[in-house]
Amino acid sequence: MTNCNLPNPLGLMESKDNGINWESIALEGNVDFHILTSNEKNQNLLFGVIQMESGVYGTGVYKGTEYRGENWDLVKMTDRIGKR
Repeated sequence: MTNCNLPNPLGLMESKDNGINWESIALEGNVDFHILTSNEKNQNLLFGVIQMESGVYGTGVYKGTEYRGENWDLVKMTDRIGKR
């Protein structure tokens, strides 16, 4: 096992060089997303699934509400998250 300086949980991180270097974007040390996807028409709009409670973040689907997911809100099951 390799030692690293990455936080646990990772939160949201971004690489601009195919994974050689990583930059923390949001929620470093707070959230472990098990599923993460961007919106097809607006790639700054992100959705993430948290399967285990982590601090103030409970389980559920979260929507990144600012540029590159800097802020996150829980999506209520009654919310509409997109039109077809």
